[in-house]
Amino acid sequence: SRKGNNYYEFVLFNDALMYGKRETLKRVTHHRTMPLDSCRIEGLPESPTGFIIKSRQKSFKVFAVSSEEKITWMQKLQQRTSNTETEETGIAPLWVSDSEVKTCQLCESIFTTFFRRHHCRSCGKCICSSCSANRIILTNISTVKPLRVCDLCFSNRNKSEDMIPLGRRKTYWRPADLIKQAQRLPQEVGDAHATTSMAPLNLP
Repeated sequence: SRKGNNYYEFVLFNDALMYGKRETLKRVTHHRTMPLDSCRIEGLPESPTGFIIKSRQKSFKVFAVSSEEKITWMQKLQQRTSNTETEETGIAPLWVSDSEVKTCQLCESIFTTFFRRHHCRSCGKCICSSCSANRIILTNISTVKPLRVCDLCFSNRNKSEDMIPLGRRKTYWRPADLIKQAQRLPQEVGDAHATTSMAPLNLP
């Protein structure tokens, strides 16, 4: 996570990757299911056990128990995502870790206990609240909830006059987003069959 290491157990299906946190010997709490058709797998050269999983909704670093396990996981994941044609613009950004920055990456104000860090859901930068007052719909992540974005990403999206402000915050919806919200259907992973047993991976 953004603040420290979390330990999850992963299950690899033919068309999806599911992970969760083990609570007891027989219980694992589901955290997220990621369709493999929107995933990308990248190496992490500076770490012998780490690699990166990118998808439309979430991108993060994972660390296996050993370098051998890392190679096995990467091979199996790449086999199932090798035909992925997801554009980079449709991939959720990898968040900058809290420990890597001491100041806002836009205005350079110093973070303190009360002047908190936030993350732009569009680019992943670590920024302050003043530099991330806007909320917009990022359809690759959510078609329902407006998400925090930094001023730079908000400006780059070329806000047009047809964007509709909602709520007290600077939140903008496009009419097309409102239509998608009304017509949305629950996301389903579909019929998947487990091909790889659970194995622990560590998410920072």
